[in-house]
Amino acid sequence: MKKTNSIKSIFLIFIVTVFLPAHSFADAFIGYLYPSGGQQGETIDIIVGGMQLWGTHTALITGEGCTVEKISSIPGFNHPYYVQRKYIIEAMKARKEGKLLPEKPEETPDWRPHKYYDRIGELTETEFNIAIAEFYAVRNSLQASPAISQKMLVTLKIDKNAKPGRREFRLATKGSGVSNPIPFYVGSYPEVNEGVAEIPPEKPEIKSFTIPATLNGQIMPGGEVDKFLFQAKKGEKITFKVRAREFAPFLGDGVPGHFQAIAEIFDSKGKSLTFADDFHGNIDPVLTFTVPADGQYAFTVRDSIYRGRADFVYRVEAFYGDTPTIPRLPFPALPENVKLFSKEAADKEEILKENVRICGTLDREKAIHTFRFKGEKGKTKVLEVLARRYGSPLDAVLILTDEKGNILHKNDDPKYPRIGIVHHQADPYILFTPEKDGIYTVKLFAADGHGGREYFYALRIDEKRPDFRVVLAPSAPNIAWSGSRPFLFHVFPVEGFKEDIVLSIKGTDKIFFDGTNIIPAGAEKVNISLACNWYRNNFPISFKIIARSGKITKEVIPADEAMQAFAYTHFIPAENFAVAKSWKYSGEGRFFWRGKLLSPGKNVPVYPPVTKKNKEKVTAKAIKKNSGKKGNRRSAVKRPPRPVKVPVKWVPPVYEKVDKVILKAGSSAELTLYAILSPHDMSYSVTMENPPKGVSIVKQEVIYTDKNYSSELLKITLKADKNAAKGVYNYLFKVKMMFDASPDKNGDIVRKETLVPLPVLRMEVK
Repeated sequence: MKKTNSIKSIFLIFIVTVFLPAHSFADAFIGYLYPSGGQQGETIDIIVGGMQLWGTHTALITGEGCTVEKISSIPGFNHPYYVQRKYIIEAMKARKEGKLLPEKPEETPDWRPHKYYDRIGELTETEFNIAIAEFYAVRNSLQASPAISQKMLVTLKIDKNAKPGRREFRLATKGSGVSNPIPFYVGSYPEVNEGVAEIPPEKPEIKSFTIPATLNGQIMPGGEVDKFLFQAKKGEKITFKVRAREFAPFLGDGVPGHFQAIAEIFDSKGKSLTFADDFHGNIDPVLTFTVPADGQYAFTVRDSIYRGRADFVYRVEAFYGDTPTIPRLPFPALPENVKLFSKEAADKEEILKENVRICGTLDREKAIHTFRFKGEKGKTKVLEVLARRYGSPLDAVLILTDEKGNILHKNDDPKYPRIGIVHHQADPYILFTPEKDGIYTVKLFAADGHGGREYFYALRIDEKRPDFRVVLAPSAPNIAWSGSRPFLFHVFPVEGFKEDIVLSIKGTDKIFFDGTNIIPAGAEKVNISLACNWYRNNFPISFKIIARSGKITKEVIPADEAMQAFAYTHFIPAENFAVAKSWKYSGEGRFFWRGKLLSPGKNVPVYPPVTKKNKEKVTAKAIKKNSGKKGNRRSAVKRPPRPVKVPVKWVPPVYEKVDKVILKAGSSAELTLYAILSPHDMSYSVTMENPPKGVSIVKQEVIYTDKNYSSELLKITLKADKNAAKGVYNYLFKVKMMFDASPDKNGDIVRKETLVPLPVLRMEVK
């Protein structure tokens, strides 16, 4: 490539030099918040642990009533040497005792500057407590987790009228975009945090609380057991509702793959009175305690196998009263041709001849509910239980038999998509096509034999209803300002669904689809590119993605992918999508698909607003009016008016959108690529990875280069041979780009190579 003198190319060379290589930047990630909530009307400090959090400029909390007052980074904590270490110990003790801090020594060999250690007297109370905890922490590299090693400190003001309940908390950074969401709770009870670290040999204070209260803490390495003290009277019934796994539902590097909290009550002599490790199907325990005698008691929280880590965060609501009922989520609305029955009404029908949904409860141990229905030859029936997904602890089993009692199908735990944080997908599902007309029987019972008033269910005996769900992970699809980025959409078809799905964006015009916005029929994992329009600030934008197919319209589920215990991956749904213009340069900004020119670019005059200073100089009429006036008073010569500088806005050219390429077997098709030639030593070519069988690039040629050698057009010829695999694909082309890296310490220049993804195109091979 020839060297260019254009300002545009010089700027791009600078950007490329500074920010390469492409795709070397990870998105911001939050692993935990501590505390994970706060009381109405209070201002709290929250420690946020994660990675890629540098450059954080704001926090996002869903709902109203929460205001971010301050954000600062918590530095990494080094191991100071003797002189500095001695000074830090003396300074910390002096501050604790309310004394003047010692003077820094005049000679400070090996002194390592530190944001906290060098200003102990100026630290806030929270910062000072963090400094003590980190300074005296016993470190074990085997227990360290890089994914939560970076920390931020967020000061949050909660309005007294803020609605209590669950929110979602995110951070927005300048370099790594918006983070994943993590639960945050606004509560109405007084908040009590576990005791802070003390200077040895002092131990952290054991906190006391008065019911009702909300308790916050972290279970740290070393088999930590957190203890809180409370006074109670004989006969009082107190419930402790623990939230723990909810804050980090899936841990990829631990077994079990979550924080398994154990709640336990001890009397004043240290005797264990009761404990809980779950609540029906929920791993987070709920413990209800009837006080045996007046006195002091201890409530403790620990991990089931005495593990500990910073993201083992818990939040406990302590209140008077019995165990709360299980929250019952509403079942989906009934389609028009489905009839609703109670269990009792279904029993009276004897033989069900319609599409039905039966609502019942296995209200006793080892209960079995039996229903009979009419089946027609070749007409598929769906048998499905809706229970665990909607809050019921029922682990149901379905058995289908014919008129002779022969078992045709049995299902316990189906293979549902791993969407949500429910560990055990326990709602059985049977898809059954009768081989002959007849009366069939379905039996429903609990796999573990349990029953009770909480064990509700809805049984669906119905025809097939094709449907789908679409998931996009991450829920923060961060996009660099310079170009587009491909994202993997996951499609979960239901009951034979196999149609195209068209996507659209709702809630913003700043985010758009670059290339195709259609998911081909039958695809289960498909790439689609998103791009970000230029906008002045980089404040995060929330939006929704709508998916349509025929009469079905629904929202794409925003989610974040997480691994459980080295094995299974899950999608954790979020409330909405959030994205910010990111300043990281990822390389996509150099290459674009280009269609036909629809309208050329041009300069458009933009007249400034009329003010006192430019009152006579803002329009062409004003220029004409001033043309006959005299110059200044010192000269008798008439002078021409001073030229008026009229701002100009550049309207870019408009090109036909390129979102698909159509290939016929045995023929070829062409695509045009626009390339910015920066850096000057760059070379590139378009590649196809795993193309459809029989499809290949047969020719690439430059058809235009601008006069400054800053950009060019590349014509790409695709060919499908006679035996090409016919079908519709969302295909991701890539540009193989090579450039000279900066010289190494020996002055040698290494040629580097990177792959830059292009906007995804719909490829139809006919």
